[in-house]
Amino acid sequence: MRGRLPAIAATAAALVIGSVLAAAGGGASQAMASSTQTGTWGKPQRLPGTGPGTAVLSVSCSAAGDCAAGGTGFVDSETNGKWGKAKPVPGTSGLGVQWSVSCAVPGDCGAAGDDGGVVYVSGDRGGRWSLAEKVPGLGGNATVSALSCGAAGYCVAGGSYAGGSHRTQAFVVMRKNGTWGKAQQVPGLAALNKGGYASLSALSCSSAGNCTGGGLYTDGTGAQQGFVVSQADWKWHAAAGLPGLTGLNKGKYAQVSAMSCASARSCETGGIYTDGGYNDTAFVAGSKNGAWGHPSRLGGINGLSAAPSVGIDQISCSSAGNCGAGGFFTDSGGRQQAFVASEVDGKWKPGEAVPGTVTPNTGLSALVASVSCRSKGNCAAGGLYTVVSGHSVVFVVSEVNGTWGQAKEISGVGDYETLYSVSCAAEASCVAGLGARPESAGGSYVLAERPRR
Repeated sequence: MRGRLPAIAATAAALVIGSVLAAAGGGASQAMASSTQTGTWGKPQRLPGTGPGTAVLSVSCSAAGDCAAGGTGFVDSETNGKWGKAKPVPGTSGLGVQWSVSCAVPGDCGAAGDDGGVVYVSGDRGGRWSLAEKVPGLGGNATVSALSCGAAGYCVAGGSYAGGSHRTQAFVVMRKNGTWGKAQQVPGLAALNKGGYASLSALSCSSAGNCTGGGLYTDGTGAQQGFVVSQADWKWHAAAGLPGLTGLNKGKYAQVSAMSCASARSCETGGIYTDGGYNDTAFVAGSKNGAWGHPSRLGGINGLSAAPSVGIDQISCSSAGNCGAGGFFTDSGGRQQAFVASEVDGKWKPGEAVPGTVTPNTGLSALVASVSCRSKGNCAAGGLYTVVSGHSVVFVVSEVNGTWGQAKEISGVGDYETLYSVSCAAEASCVAGLGARPESAGGSYVLAERPRR
């Protein structure tokens, strides 16, 4: 998505924050009518074995106290609330693979990353990561931008690669029964991608053999359009443009950037399109029984902008029709602000600026990088804003019973902190992954929210 991250956030963010956490366990919990459970965010904890120049790029929790983390050159596992020592995936020592992780059940996770245009995958069983494999079947310049594991031993990763005739194509690669297969081009997308650039940027797998993704392609006029693609009962169906999105995309730039599926037949997606005034506009769309509805403009946020520029970075659904979303918008003063939005019983509420972040955002740039929801109206989100000095400040914010609370500033990490991902295994039981820029003296940190006693 264009313009969403200033210089404070590395390219790695675009590779991992799109859909990994929301998809890691999208339909695992049932919606609750109400909840009184709230949590307390603790202090950042440096992952053992990590040092300056590293960052946690991805976290995924399948149960309270059982999570995995992936970062710049390492993976790590938490078991019964205790993190082990971060290490390179076997076979990648000395490489700078930027790892993304997703866990379906405790002790069973998948990992995918890239370095130097080569895509690597691995799997974790009981805290033991398998030897990394180079994904076969890809051309050069390959990158991973999405990963989701929907069941033990089952995952799907995707991204882009350089195909023939100077074209960039989108791919998917599947882990089945713990074994990664060969990459394949997203079915049906080559016929749409007449302009020669496509990428898969979002995935959500709800169960074994059932996964839905989305991204962008370039049509014959040079316009970038959004697409969706689904795997049902292990069979991939042909990619198609999201119904109605092309008609809205007057400015010729659209993308499906977020996806979360509460079940195999119920998904929610979001992204961006440009209207006739070339303003970036956020949209949401849902599927029922496998059929996609037309996208609708996310309300509320655009009303805060004199010159609208709004984008959704992530969606997380705890059950059908109950989701949370986050991203950025440009306010009337030209500042990029962070926003959150909630869907309850199938209806999206107007988006709102993250409480407590607008005034301190003196550096003119903020966003929500990750959202994770575990029950109806109960989510957590994380992101960053900047200050006049150019440094960034990371924050977390929790939603309880449909109301977003005040953002909590996280200190003690170092200058130029960046929060990349949040994952909640249960209400008021979440983990955030963060780090600092290589030029600072920071490192890789996790931050936990635990229920109040």
